Amino acid sequence: MKITGFAILLVLAFSSPVMSQTISGYADGEATVNSHDDAPPKTKPIEYPGTPIDGWQATLRLLTNSFQVASNIEAEIIIKNVSTKELKLSAAWPLLANGFNVQVLDKNKVEIPLTSLGKTQKSSGDASPNISRSLPPGNEMVFSLELRKLYQLESPGAYSIQATKVFPSPDGAKKVQVATGVAQITIQSGTDAKKN
Repeated sequence: MKITGFAILLVLAFSSPVMSQTISGYADGEATVNSHDDAPPKTKPIEYPGTPIDGWQATLRLLTNSFQVASNIEAEIIIKNVSTKELKLSAAWPLLANGFNVQVLDKNKVEIPLTSLGKTQKSSGDASPNISRSLPPGNEMVFSLELRKLYQLESPGAYSIQATKVFPSPDGAKKVQVATGVAQITIQSGTDAKKN
């Protein structure tokens, strides 16, 4: 199923006691429904969990940490309620315009610039309405991004990726910045891949 335009789609998975809600939005302006009934991927995804803070935990998930030049770099940001209380989570698409900060650095710790599409999304005042969801203890929400369309990741090399977002504390008295772990990825040219 494909929906054009910036959209948010929620998928509720009831296959386990822990509910997962998925928001998929690809940077080309299309969104797809992630089916939880599909066959599992051939390789286990690599997860980079951040430190839990005030009931929230953020994890960055990648299918691999090695990519070819010009291949898609699909990532998921998983926000989980690790508290014993129900929490409220609000988000809208495009994510870069709604409090998500994804920092991509090269091996010299220089920030990789946004593409023109990434700049448009970050400055977008045209985001879809915020979707507010109650997140019971142990539940999570998953946000999908295609990083190559948002960041100028065109050259072979080593890069690091980390996502952050500010959330309210469980009592609503303050705001806390929640960060994923730092993913280390490598982009290889076709020549590099043949050598390995």
